[in-house]
Amino acid sequence: HSESIPAAQREKYGDLALSIFVMNPPRDPSRLMKTCQSCQASLHDWQIQCHSCYRRLEFCVVTGRSIFPDKSKGGVPSQTAQDEVIMGCKTCRHKMYQQEARRSRHCPLCHSRLVFR
Repeated sequence: HSESIPAAQREKYGDLALSIFVMNPPRDPSRLMKTCQSCQASLHDWQIQCHSCYRRLEFCVVTGRSIFPDKSKGGVPSQTAQDEVIMGCKTCRHKMYQQEARRSRHCPLCHSRLVFR
């Protein structure tokens, strides 16, 4: 449909897009590293399994992002480096980022009403 937009207008849109990306460059998620709790290997925060010991990581049922346990809390997933609170569904026990779960208020797997603290 870009053919229906005049060339001058397309150029303005291009300039606008460029200025937005220059001011807010995209972040490469592959730079964020975490540690495997089993073997201490470095993992990208988006990996679902350790490449060294093959341990499968828990994941957020809302976003699909991996949840890394916090060593200071005895290996219990509670907060990530970005202070994102991890919660569990009281019915099916699956874990999720509380901030993401607040958007729906129900577990995406079992549809039970979620209890927030």
